[in-house]
Amino acid sequence: MNRSMERIISRCETLPHAITLSKVAGGRASLRYCNAMFEVLVGYELDQIKGLDCRFLQGKGTDPEAALKLDCCIQTLTAGSAVLLNYRKDGTAFMNLICLEPIRMKMDETYMLGLQYDFSPKVAEIAGSIGVLSAEATARLQRAQSITAHYRKEAMQMQAQASAAVLRMLVNRP
Repeated sequence: MNRSMERIISRCETLPHAITLSKVAGGRASLRYCNAMFEVLVGYELDQIKGLDCRFLQGKGTDPEAALKLDCCIQTLTAGSAVLLNYRKDGTAFMNLICLEPIRMKMDETYMLGLQYDFSPKVAEIAGSIGVLSAEATARLQRAQSITAHYRKEAMQMQAQASAAVLRMLVNRP
């Protein structure tokens, strides 16, 4: 492992995000590293998933268009993000905000940095609240939740971009 990769991994361990690093070759991304936060998020340890493509988290109900958006980022080595329905090791579903950022280590070696966030709404809590509200109050609550979710997603994407920028600076340091 080269020094740049060691610096990236060292920094990833200190960030409060679920992070993966996948080696990109032939339009596919093979998982090489994940931090402890990712292991907690999905329930898998690195030795169980190393070498896999993160598509293994997808399943019934995963939006194919959102998945295709991430596939295009990998194939074209560009940054991007999407929210996907993913599944943990125990089978529980969660909404995963995934932000991808390419990291070029050498001319012929590229990795895809993945920052991931559990973006699941608190469905049971919301459903309980909605059941006792009037139609007008329910509509206002749903609108407020939609606006909150939108800004939360934007904030998470900006945080992911900032983290990716820090990691890119580490790669480019001598």
